[in-house]
Amino acid sequence: MRKCLTFFLALLLPVGIGCQYRPLVRVGGQGGFGSVFNGFIYVGRDINRESHDSPGLAFPARLIPGHTYAFHHERPFDSVVFARKTLPERLRLIGLAVTKSVDSGQAPYIAEPATIWSVEFARGACSGIVYTDVCLDLASRRIFRDSRLYEEDYDIRLKGDCSELPEGSAQSEPPHAAQRPQGSR
Repeated sequence: MRKCLTFFLALLLPVGIGCQYRPLVRVGGQGGFGSVFNGFIYVGRDINRESHDSPGLAFPARLIPGHTYAFHHERPFDSVVFARKTLPERLRLIGLAVTKSVDSGQAPYIAEPATIWSVEFARGACSGIVYTDVCLDLASRRIFRDSRLYEEDYDIRLKGDCSELPEGSAQSEPPHAAQRPQGSR
């Protein structure tokens, strides 16, 4: 019995290590919404909230209104400071005005293991929201969770005509296929 357990653990250990230490692909160097999420790990569009393991995908050239784009961030990271200071600054740099700050109405609150908040923005006919939620995928994993990442999903959702935003921001016509991580479940 002990030999079987040792063999099983020997097989399992490399798989766990391989899952946890894949290089992360960070958003960076883009204009538009890419600059808003600089340093984040883009995990996909309209993802399954319970299963979206991804070390990061290339950030899309344009975001399409009506879809939700999800991101993760490495530890250490203070998402409330990001929501209060950095996010509004980055939105203003691409010509968007914050219409509801993180402290308007209900302030950020702890919903272990995440801090929940939202920021709304607009410009002309384009509007949207950036918000956090508990990452059900990362929070449900115990042994194979990537401990480099917070158990939060950082999401953005646009509505309206966002086609006049800077390059790298948004488009109003959907592409042929939704982005999906390779090997996703």
